[in-house]
Amino acid sequence: MRVADGLAGALLAAGDDGDPWLPSRMLRYRDEAWHNVLFWDEHTWGADSSIQLPDGEDTASQWAHKSQFAYRGRSLSMMLQ
Repeated sequence: MRVADGLAGALLAAGDDGDPWLPSRMLRYRDEAWHNVLFWDEHTWGADSSIQLPDGEDTASQWAHKSQFAYRGRSLSMMLQ
């Protein structure tokens, strides 16, 4: 995300007028990407049974749900780059 932010800042500073919607789309994707990265990094979120049952269904389900934030954040950051 730091690379994507740097590139976005350079592009916006250059004042590229080729696509009038580019800045608003870029900012919307950036906000969504950071939202996903921050939710992925939230350390208090996960299955309450993950210590006792690391291979349990609830643990796997919570991991699958939480990992989508990491994958979505990475996908959006790569798209922004």
